[in-house]
Amino acid sequence: MQTVATIPQELPLKTRERVVLYPARGRVHALRDFVDARIGMLHDVEQALIAERFDDLAASAPRELSMPLVRTQRLHTGAPATSAIRRGTRSAFIPSLELKLKGCRPEPAAFPAWELDEQYRIRVVQIPFGVLRAESVMREVLGYCCVRRLGLTVTSVPVAVMEYADVPTDARFALVSRLVHDHRIESRLDCGGLTLHALLRLHASPRASELLGREAGLTGMDRRRYAEAKTDWLIALNAAGGFRGILNSNLGNDVVEGADLAGLCDFDTFAVHAVPDRSDTDGIRRFVHLAVLELIKTSLPFVDFMDVSHLAREDACATLACYYRAHSSICRAYEPKLLRTAASLGWDGDLVQSEMDAAYRTQAAGELLKELIPNSMAFQEFRSDSWYVAHG
Repeated sequence: MQTVATIPQELPLKTRERVVLYPARGRVHALRDFVDARIGMLHDVEQALIAERFDDLAASAPRELSMPLVRTQRLHTGAPATSAIRRGTRSAFIPSLELKLKGCRPEPAAFPAWELDEQYRIRVVQIPFGVLRAESVMREVLGYCCVRRLGLTVTSVPVAVMEYADVPTDARFALVSRLVHDHRIESRLDCGGLTLHALLRLHASPRASELLGREAGLTGMDRRRYAEAKTDWLIALNAAGGFRGILNSNLGNDVVEGADLAGLCDFDTFAVHAVPDRSDTDGIRRFVHLAVLELIKTSLPFVDFMDVSHLAREDACATLACYYRAHSSICRAYEPKLLRTAASLGWDGDLVQSEMDAAYRTQAAGELLKELIPNSMAFQEFRSDSWYVAHG
């Protein structure tokens, strides 16, 4: 499923490594003050989690930030600017302060995100391109509190919130964090140097079985150890009722340190739900479907090509699902853990297995699998340029 970002043509997405941060009008909020004033944006179970970890939140903003900083020059107050390092299209890192500003590029633009309706169909929504809404900041804080509560490795520590006075919408905030780990796994992906053209040529050659039919590799990392560590993280979050959302489940939000997974980042769509009890069939169904869909999105891509042109659309998607479940290291590591977690919660194992199978038959699963596994159906439908830009 292709969705188009409403980004003006003159707005560059890919820029040089260094960027300039301009002082802008507005306020720098202490994190505790910001959270205390907006806690009502979250559901009861989410509020309770933050309240439990409230003492972990910074009580004052960094002294070095006397005013908001922004990548957007039109908001410049004229005060001396600061040099920073680009982080994706909307964020920046200030080495001298060891601070990351997420959402510091307010522009009149939006990009698409996927939400799910009650039938697990994809609904495309537009979200602000370069800045955060207040609720997005609160969900970042919620994710941080959940990670702390579970004893998982924190990849960044939120310390303050910048509010831009000259942005006339509810999307006028940037989150300030101190980085602990920030090396993304994107730089480790190894597809053997194959271009799309070479992949298609190989598919038709006698050597296809030697070079295709595998997951992308991870340079300097053991893929099996990575899959175990990654799925331990996912099952810990899910078992606590935590889900990152499809957008933030993308592989680019895996953070590595040396040869190991350090943790996960980007929680601005994170949500915590009450964990269903054994009698809540609808709740279990939704839990399993969300878990499976986020699992697909966060899996390693494949170096392969599947010709499903002879199949009806439903059968083609089913074929992709079978391929994924048989070959994905993330899937093979996660599914048994989900079943064990379900058993510990007293859930009906047959129901969980049935709903897991059903999740792979949803429209959303089909769309996600089409992105993960190169295939004839996706190539026939391809029309748009990608708006995705790597983090670093």
